[in-house]
Amino acid sequence: VHVLAVTSAEQAAMLRAQGFKDITMYTGTVSLMPDSNDPDSPFSHEKVRLALSYAIDREAIVKARGFGLWSPANQAVTPGKPGYVKEPEFGRYDPEKAKQLLSEAGYPDGFRTTIYPQPGLVDRDAMVAVQQLLSEVGIRAELEFPDRGKYNELRFKGWENGLLAQAVRMLATTNITYNFYCHTAAGQFPNMK
Repeated sequence: VHVLAVTSAEQAAMLRAQGFKDITMYTGTVSLMPDSNDPDSPFSHEKVRLALSYAIDREAIVKARGFGLWSPANQAVTPGKPGYVKEPEFGRYDPEKAKQLLSEAGYPDGFRTTIYPQPGLVDRDAMVAVQQLLSEVGIRAELEFPDRGKYNELRFKGWENGLLAQAVRMLATTNITYNFYCHTAAGQFPNMK
């Protein structure tokens, strides 16, 4: 028996092509965690966060980087779990709507920000695609790829004007998942409202 647990769709597809059997399951999503708790951050505005969502073409990223294994995600809760909402508006790609929302939020020319992808669990090329899509609506994002230690420092101590790209795993229940990632007592993501 050979066992190799991978989070990379590219690696899994390569192993599948070599004849290895695979067992797949929904594990969660890659979520962009905004510094929305800072009133000076663009992400403190709900319309900016909505614009961010409309700016990302999930279908294109899954087609380019998912190797037949990813599904477009529009929420942290995975299909089949309590709390999953089947809603066609969530995650709809609409760059014009994104630009409109940015303008309504007071950022008609966009703004600069930084994305910090979680090492080892977030696909770098997918984040480059996110960076490009955001630039098309005026959000000029710099990508910084921290090592694990630096990422954990950002995750637990905070970050400024930016987004953490975090692999959010669904735990036993939706409540446990949200308590683990979003409860202030856990000490994670202090910059996120």
